[in-house]
Amino acid sequence: MKKMTVILAVLSIMGCNGQTKKMDNELVGTWYGNVIDFDNKNQIEKLQMKFTQDGKLTYTMGEESSLNTIHMIYWTKDDDLFSKENNSTQQVDKAKYKIEKNKLIIEFEGVRNELIRKE
Repeated sequence: MKKMTVILAVLSIMGCNGQTKKMDNELVGTWYGNVIDFDNKNQIEKLQMKFTQDGKLTYTMGEESSLNTIHMIYWTKDDDLFSKENNSTQQVDKAKYKIEKNKLIIEFEGVRNELIRKE
């Protein structure tokens, strides 16, 4: 019984996909940049990403007259950033990320995006 309790405790700490869910406090805050077109790598619209300490991510893109907001959850492991839409059973997205000074650099599916933190 004790062995089973330990196994359940370990599984509850880890996500369903076996990833230990951690938060990087350096990500917390609001970051601004542009959505990048996957085909031609051009900037196509404004982007705002807001990370909270409790693992929530608000992803807003577009201009003031036509904003599109997606509510997500996120976690990190090493230099990987995982995210998925709230209450979604969809596959989890995985991107590489790093923070250099006041710049968040995210690489997803071959596209590099740089966002700036503004207080």
